[in-house]
Amino acid sequence: MRPFYLKALSTLRCLLLEQHMDQRFKQLHKNYREVTIENTLKLLLRCKLCFHARTQLLNIFELNLVYELSAQDMKELLDKQKSYKVKMDRFNYIREAVAKMAETGQRVLQAINGFRSDKKSQYK
Repeated sequence: MRPFYLKALSTLRCLLLEQHMDQRFKQLHKNYREVTIENTLKLLLRCKLCFHARTQLLNIFELNLVYELSAQDMKELLDKQKSYKVKMDRFNYIREAVAKMAETGQRVLQAINGFRSDKKSQYK
């Protein structure tokens, strides 16, 4: 049992340090100091939750990057406009690009809210 316990503890340490949660690791290490089947399972479950949180964070960063790039493209597109009068096809293109950017922004916010609600229960 000891090798599994040590591996779970080591993995959890790496995952929590990666997420800048040093104090949380110290607290968990103190709580699960004894090598038992129950504590090993609890540590493994915490590892699974940390992997899930990491995946969610990476997804949020990816969505945010897409949003930032589309916002930058939109800003450049609007800066190139010399007048307020725009042909209808150009107007429709701008409108679709703005709608896509707004949709991406909503997906970023939904991902953040989902992460926040998961995280509240995860690290209790």
